[in-house]
Amino acid sequence: MQSSPHHLIEPFDIPKSWQIYRSFDWGYSKPFSCGWWAVDYEGVAYRILELYGCTKTANEGVKWTPPQVFAEIARIEREHRWLKGKKIRGVADPSIWDGSHGISCAEEADKHGLWFEKGINDRIAGWMQVHER
Repeated sequence: MQSSPHHLIEPFDIPKSWQIYRSFDWGYSKPFSCGWWAVDYEGVAYRILELYGCTKTANEGVKWTPPQVFAEIARIEREHRWLKGKKIRGVADPSIWDGSHGISCAEEADKHGLWFEKGINDRIAGWMQVHER
């Protein structure tokens, strides 16, 4: 028996005035994750879109280079009806600022017009933020 998708809420059009955020967690041999969130006037966050760099094998990344990843994120933000023309605030795992092996992922993202603030890696505090919203 094949399961059907379940939604906690009915699909709806996102008001143009809601703030859009982008979350990012880098991965190469493990999957990367880029999520887009719409936040309503009461601070409730809705995950509206995602780009997940995985293969059909559990916990295996697609091995895209940083230029490939950020070019695709930038393309999605230019073209997707919920994202194009929006000022999107990004938050990312602080590891993307590590330039010890050459250019950092954050510098590569910047080349594509994608900016991020450093996220806090405290999992409990992060989970509480998600739970609260």
